[in-house]
Amino acid sequence: MEHTIITDNIPCQIHKKKLNCMFCRTCDQLVCPECITASHKRHDLDSIDTVCNEKREKLKEIESKFSEKFTLCEIEDSKIKDFKTKYEQFSAKLVQKINQQEQLIKDEVSKYAKDFREQQESEKQRITKSITEKEKHTEEVKKTLLKKQSNIKEVLESNQAAQVFSAFQEFSEKEIPDSSIKTFPEETKDFIPTKGSLMTIKNLFGSLQKTNLPKGLPQVQLDVIKSYTTDFKMVDRILIQDDKTAWISNDHMPTLRKIQIDDTITTVQNIPVNIYDMSVTENNDILLSLKDSSDVSLLTKRQEKSHISCLYHH
Repeated sequence: MEHTIITDNIPCQIHKKKLNCMFCRTCDQLVCPECITASHKRHDLDSIDTVCNEKREKLKEIESKFSEKFTLCEIEDSKIKDFKTKYEQFSAKLVQKINQQEQLIKDEVSKYAKDFREQQESEKQRITKSITEKEKHTEEVKKTLLKKQSNIKEVLESNQAAQVFSAFQEFSEKEIPDSSIKTFPEETKDFIPTKGSLMTIKNLFGSLQKTNLPKGLPQVQLDVIKSYTTDFKMVDRILIQDDKTAWISNDHMPTLRKIQIDDTITTVQNIPVNIYDMSVTENNDILLSLKDSSDVSLLTKRQEKSHISCLYHH
């Protein structure tokens, strides 16, 4: 139920001690008796109640538009939240793939490097063995040379000619040992790091490429294919009963109207009742809730003929 609007206490903006008593449609302003006498005698004047009710109805229409815009904003907000959630999931998955690829390459590089280290260890053992053999051979040659040299010195220091002839015959016929018989290895393996370019790394690791963003909530495009007009100032509720039949109501008119929809709208029936909400049942009956009432009513096909007086209350 709407509250009563007080219209007889609005002070005049020009004559401070006077109250406005009319509305001047010509000037689109409230006026008091003195305003009328001074400059509004021949203007289109109307009662404040009438104009106030008109403006209230227009405000209701504007408020309804604000409500519609707010609903659209809520839908848009849900789309933003949905897109945000999906993009965060997409971004987290992307980072996960990068980390997995990084770990995969690290593991493969580690295996490759391990193989190189094992090959190097084998090569080191080969070279070390060669060095050890060379060291041993050289040491043996040194001992032999020292011993022979010592023997020759003893002969040279003696005064026996027989020892000289004997030593000369022994040492001149034999070749002096040479420590360079076993040469060092001439070849081994070295590690040559690849001087890869960024392109090589890109081919190895991967790259970031353009792709479509994750889809948010579907964009619904509504096209008006046909519109209808009723004598209601606003249709607040509509209930489709079948392809050709619907029920409509207005918050400010105590009327539930059944309409036939063809090329135009035809009124089939008016039931004098103030509807709060309505829905259709499986049996195609109409379930109603009434304003200022806690009852729920059922309107059947049979009861439509006798109007609301036959509604069952539950």
